[in-house]
Amino acid sequence: MGKRVRIPMKTILFPTDFSVYSEKAREYALAFARKWKAHVYVIHALEFLYEINLEDPQIQSWCQSIIDEFESKLQNEVNLFRDYGIDVKGELIIGISWKVILSFAHEKDVDLVILGSHGLRTEEGRFLLGTTSHKVALMCSKPVLIIRSDQEGDVP
Repeated sequence: MGKRVRIPMKTILFPTDFSVYSEKAREYALAFARKWKAHVYVIHALEFLYEINLEDPQIQSWCQSIIDEFESKLQNEVNLFRDYGIDVKGELIIGISWKVILSFAHEKDVDLVILGSHGLRTEEGRFLLGTTSHKVALMCSKPVLIIRSDQEGDVP
């Protein structure tokens, strides 16, 4: 039997879209963080605000209400990790989801990215990764763990 390799896991990135798919991935992020006593970054990318013109005061107000709502959701996620005694920080970032995840993972030099996948089905019934998880898996320089949900309709 070969020598046992120890891979330090000090930081985990958990990108969330607040869906049931992210909830399943959160279970893994919690378990891994507890086992390794790792710091967790919980992030959410507000993609649809990326190209909005903020010159109109009404649009500014509407955007701020959206940001406030998502910051509240993000804080709830952060609190879930804190409830388990995990060192955690949350961040809301305006940008394209997969680009935000890749940039954040690189900038923070995380040890692992854990994210959920909505997934897609082909006409033949084969499971494919969703767009964001697919791009992150292909382009991230860090290890990526993609968690599929066991929601109705998933491929077994």
